Amino acid sequence: MAFTSGTIAGGTAATNHTDLLSKIRTFCTTGLGASNWSEIKWAMNGSEREWMFIAPGLSGSEQIFGGIRTRTSGTYSNLEIAGYFGNYGSNPSWDTDFTDQPLAAFAYVTCSADPMDYWIVANGQRLICLFRSGSIWSMFHLGKILPNGSASEHPYPFFLAGTNSDGNAQTSDVAGHRHFGNPVTGTAKLYLPGNIGWANIENYNTSDGAVSSTNHIKPTSTGYFGSSTAQRGASQANPDGSVNMVPYEILVGISPGALAGTIEGAYWCSGLTETGAPLVAGSIVDTDYIVFPNIARTAWHEWSALRLA
Repeated sequence: MAFTSGTIAGGTAATNHTDLLSKIRTFCTTGLGASNWSEIKWAMNGSEREWMFIAPGLSGSEQIFGGIRTRTSGTYSNLEIAGYFGNYGSNPSWDTDFTDQPLAAFAYVTCSADPMDYWIVANGQRLICLFRSGSIWSMFHLGKILPNGSASEHPYPFFLAGTNSDGNAQTSDVAGHRHFGNPVTGTAKLYLPGNIGWANIENYNTSDGAVSSTNHIKPTSTGYFGSSTAQRGASQANPDGSVNMVPYEILVGISPGALAGTIEGAYWCSGLTETGAPLVAGSIVDTDYIVFPNIARTAWHEWSALRLA
């Protein structure tokens, strides 16, 4: 994996959501060496930007198709991310070809018109982008997970995960926002084996209530963590200060049901230090992991770590 970052304090932040897309595009097409992504389209329509690409996969023969575009109007400044299955065709046109692709799926990422710290981690088969706007921490995923099966059993384990089910949402509307560490309905999707199609992956609904779906992110799915006595009590870091990290796994309940795979490079962790004090969002632990909360939720069980390597 490779990563890049920029901060407000360092004078290298993304100036807004449009600039964040530009930085993602530049890094993925030029910063991954032999795994650089191929650009199919980079188009402008007024202030809007639209990017469509093919990632080569890790072997060079496992192509991943996707796209990202800006969505700007009034008081919102967001991104829309897309996962496709198949070819784009020649000379994609604005808008139509972004939405009209084989077995397309879409998710929204609530961004900002203001400067944002960002961390981009990518390789030949996936991208995770973490960013901070004020006290709001968000991330999204686009590309393959590590499947619990062979390439013939699960040839296209594409996981598409934004932060919101509404493209018109704002960073101030945090109640219904969740990144994929503990996702809300309509924000995360996995392409299933056997070309069944996309399954919604969700732990909560937009009111932060538990959902009845059998497709979850573990270990943060309902019943594992929380404040009630029926759930596990608060944990904290080890006595030496090191942080325990649990890989995020995707559980699919659609028959026959199984753990579909692991999200590469992203982990659940407790938001408490060895003394029980809150972690500092954005701090680096265990050499190369950045820790952060789920949007603005700072409860001990709403924290994640991203490997910056």
